[in-house]
Amino acid sequence: MTVSEEHFAELCAARGIRCRRLPEGGARTADYEIRLGQLLVYAEVKQLDLNEEDRKRREDMRAGGAVAVAPTRRVRDHIAKAYRQLKSYAKRQHPCIVVLYNNAGILNHIDSFTVTSAMFGSFGIRLALDSSRTVQQVGQGFLGNRKVTRNTCRGISAVCVLDSSGSGERRLTAYHNPFASHPIPPEMLALIASSQLRHDNPHDGRFVPLFPNEIEV
Repeated sequence: MTVSEEHFAELCAARGIRCRRLPEGGARTADYEIRLGQLLVYAEVKQLDLNEEDRKRREDMRAGGAVAVAPTRRVRDHIAKAYRQLKSYAKRQHPCIVVLYNNAGILNHIDSFTVTSAMFGSFGIRLALDSSRTVQQVGQGFLGNRKVTRNTCRGISAVCVLDSSGSGERRLTAYHNPFASHPIPPEMLALIASSQLRHDNPHDGRFVPLFPNEIEV
């Protein structure tokens, strides 16, 4: 088991959630089957590990020449890989979640900006010249590199971030997929998630906010 898988199993145990590790076989399989109330949910757990780029940036930081950056591309890649493992369960009408864990140090903190941008696309503003040839902002929103849309990755019910504090407490932050074919009711997801967020219209409108709204359960 990876570090992230161990932490996920520990979180489920701490919250009294039935969690079954699924055997690996020839077909693509999820990592875990969990039960949230009456729902059977399938989870694929992915972690960011330290790579050569991280090691170089860590050395640069020690020399005062590097800062933390959002690992959006790596998170986006993990969402895509996880979906391939979960797709068959979604086709059988089961809710599915992707669980992400940062195992690569403080330079790769997976925050709300990182997850939201990885799911819905790079965020930017749109500018235009008005009749007086003055530059005006005419819109803002998620642009290219979209992973989760009305037509793609709808089998993912939520993208979750697993975190472990210095005290050893495991916490899960869940970002609902507004396009999910099989959404998980917030009151059910609250059995495992400490906090939940949802961006209701990431690709609608001229002025789309960057950050999702927190769901009160």
